[in-house]
Amino acid sequence: MTAPSPPLHLRGLDGLRAGAVTAVILWHVALATRAPATALGALRPVAYLGWAGVDLFFALSGFLITTLLLREEAKSARETGVPRFSLRRFYVRRALRILPVFYVVFALLTWGLRGVAMFRSVHPERVAGEALPFGLLPYATFWSNYLHAWAPSHQHHAVTPGGAYMVFWSLCVEEHFYLLWPPALTLLRTRRARVIACLALCLALPALRFVVVHRGLDTLRSVHMISHYRFDALLWGALAALLLDVEFLRDRPRRLLLAVSSLGALAFYATGALSVVPVGTAAGFAWGLGLLGLACALVVLEVARRGDTAVVRALELAPLRWVGRLSYAMYLVHVPMIDVARAVYLVEPRARGAAEVLGVFVLALALTLAVAQALHVAVERPFLRLKDRFAG
Repeated sequence: MTAPSPPLHLRGLDGLRAGAVTAVILWHVALATRAPATALGALRPVAYLGWAGVDLFFALSGFLITTLLLREEAKSARETGVPRFSLRRFYVRRALRILPVFYVVFALLTWGLRGVAMFRSVHPERVAGEALPFGLLPYATFWSNYLHAWAPSHQHHAVTPGGAYMVFWSLCVEEHFYLLWPPALTLLRTRRARVIACLALCLALPALRFVVVHRGLDTLRSVHMISHYRFDALLWGALAALLLDVEFLRDRPRRLLLAVSSLGALAFYATGALSVVPVGTAAGFAWGLGLLGLACALVVLEVARRGDTAVVRALELAPLRWVGRLSYAMYLVHVPMIDVARAVYLVEPRARGAAEVLGVFVLALALTLAVAQALHVAVERPFLRLKDRFAG
């Protein structure tokens, strides 16, 4: 038995995007300002978990992409009697959404900001070497996450010289998921088959991460960044979409599972096993990341199913919706904006405590929002208007 189809606009999801991108920016500010961990006080556990904002983005992407495909499939079934969706339409719409602003930012990093002393993270020659610009092809073609993981000369952090390109790793994971998941849905025709496939992969991939690290077949860096190790974070979101309108998914067991998975992920984090800096353990990057992915997907599902709660109404506040709509452009440009904020706000190269870190964060966030809004008006919005015209 199924409930009525959910409304086209799922309330609260833009607010979740806003929280995710804000967390990532705080995380990178904490690293970039190099404040002593002991001086951060209560800010440290919050800031040093900010990388998990990427996992929330993954869950949102898996959920939203699957929801859109399922709705198109359901519409086709009503109109023609055949449940199907257009791969062509999907890929054209994704390309118009993702590629224009990405390549504008890529060009700015590679040619526009190169050589400007203030932008310490923008050094394309540090990631491309003497082969510039051809050495940047992995970044321009969405497989730099494999390069970062497996090539020692490319192992930068997002706050080191050349690191403005580093944040592209998560885009690579999403693009690879977009290439594989829609065709997989066309082969898996029933909800049951799709749910089983999602569950099987979501349980198998944490085990794979543990085995390859425990046996020395791959590194913790690799299992955190490489697409085929991280697809479970998006598949949990896809599974949430598949179960969105299923009545038997009662509120109490769903919320209990959310609490258990969240506490489990936090336990791995509290012990240092699920940590990016300093690096965690095989168990943390296997089971801890798996629990985090499940928790993020359940948060998305909770918000999508409970559109009339106080929490969702808060997530629907206009400022959060605005930030959420700009979150993609913000993610692309936030590292160079942290460079500017550091240069303007800090007297010394290293922050002395939480107050200075927060000062850099507020300034970096404001600068990021301003640049992202300009990109949205000049680049994103015109191409978004083209989506329906070219995908019809």
